[in-house]
Amino acid sequence: AALRRSIAVVSQDIVLFRGTLAQNLAYSVPEASRAELERVVRLARLDSLVESLPLGLDGLLGERGQQLSGGQKQRIAIARAVLQAPAILVLDEATSAVDESTEREVIAAIDQLFAGRTRILISHRASTLADADLHLHLSDGKLQVLPQEVIRHGH
Repeated sequence: AALRRSIAVVSQDIVLFRGTLAQNLAYSVPEASRAELERVVRLARLDSLVESLPLGLDGLLGERGQQLSGGQKQRIAIARAVLQAPAILVLDEATSAVDESTEREVIAAIDQLFAGRTRILISHRASTLADADLHLHLSDGKLQVLPQEVIRHGH
């Protein structure tokens, strides 16, 4: 249980619940304060979503967030993980539904917030992985370590 609490996973397929944005953000940290929720909203670039909901953070998302874009759903999941503040963060294609500019901003915020902690990024976009300390490539059942230059040059 302690190990599970120390890991947060943000995947490509996001699970949202019927309820408010605040409830969905605080799923893993139900005791989160309003200020903490507002902080992760800013960090995940969800400000425009909050402004578009009639009740802001208390606005209902609807069943599975069906009226939200894929990018909005992913940013909610990222905000949820940031709020959890885990020792290990796994991002599995977590920014695939956002544009590259938003991805850079979100990854920069994650890098800042999770400095000194383990981050595992799984992505098909070389730009997502450019600043990683270690690059592993899985192909045909074989795992190999790639030199930094290969990632920087997009090979």
